[in-house]
Amino acid sequence: MTLIKSTVAATALAFLSACGTPDSIAVKTPVLEQQQSIRYASVEVKDVSLPSYASADEISQQSPDGTIIASKVLWADSPDRAISLELGRNLAQLTRARVASEPWPFEQEAAATLDVRFVDLVAGTDGVFRATGQYFVGVFEGRERSGQFDLSLAYDPNGGPAAIAAARGAIISELSTFLARDALRYRAPLRAARGHTTSGRMAQVKSSSKSDPNYKVIAENRRARFDYAIEDDVECGIMLEGSEVKSLRMGGSNIAESYAAVEDGELWLVNSYIAPYKQAKTFGHEERRRRKLLVSRKQLADMWNATQRKGMTLVPMVMYFNHRGMAKIKIGIAKGKKLHDKREDSAKR
Repeated sequence: MTLIKSTVAATALAFLSACGTPDSIAVKTPVLEQQQSIRYASVEVKDVSLPSYASADEISQQSPDGTIIASKVLWADSPDRAISLELGRNLAQLTRARVASEPWPFEQEAAATLDVRFVDLVAGTDGVFRATGQYFVGVFEGRERSGQFDLSLAYDPNGGPAAIAAARGAIISELSTFLARDALRYRAPLRAARGHTTSGRMAQVKSSSKSDPNYKVIAENRRARFDYAIEDDVECGIMLEGSEVKSLRMGGSNIAESYAAVEDGELWLVNSYIAPYKQAKTFGHEERRRRKLLVSRKQLADMWNATQRKGMTLVPMVMYFNHRGMAKIKIGIAKGKKLHDKREDSAKR
């Protein structure tokens, strides 16, 4: 027992002594040469969930008794964001499919979404780097999937933060290969029973987003229809940072004092509030920053033309997660009501 404790103490001391310089380390992922065919033409890496110690800014190790030993060296990028980007890049190399992390940058929605939830992502003082957890593949018109992963690789526990960073890059590459091979690969669909089709059922699902259990209202501007006459509305995507998405899932948002505007050929959400995400620490977001909204060129042109008419404006109405779990906001093309119009509306109620 004394020998084991001495070995752990020596490893921890070597780890901490290697932490003087540099101040931060970036993970370099190896280039993946192999190819893997998958079922989907496009995949969104929607969410990567890490244990609190793995999402911390400091690079750390774990001793056999579970103690986390943090160094003074930081990750060069937020681990949540970096691992999402690494998975997206690795999967794109492996599959030649269109793969990107949230926020999805393309107008057409991805064919599938991928959630990865880590139970462990840790470098042990025993020289083993472990990654365990679950994955979830969401498909709107197809079979959804889930499964577990349990990966490990050897590394030099006395190599300091640089060795840990290299090991993390290698194990995320292994995880990417595992996900392409097991979670996303093509599998023959089940044959439908003779004389039965699914088209009616899918039409029913599409007809009402709110009936879907994944649909969730995040924030609502309850005065929008009282203060404005809504002529039309447009569903917009939102470009969000990782910490903002996690905050929205906890319900920390307000759009009551926000507005939308077309500026320099882009659509922006101005003065919306998204609460800080405490676990983000150094890599958090600005609560009331301007956020870019994603619409088609035709929709953008229609909204611009509408705002050139006297009294017309763009009003945020409701922010929500749609059936795919993607954050969306509905923008109303509206005209401000006069006082007597508001009184009439109040009388009708």
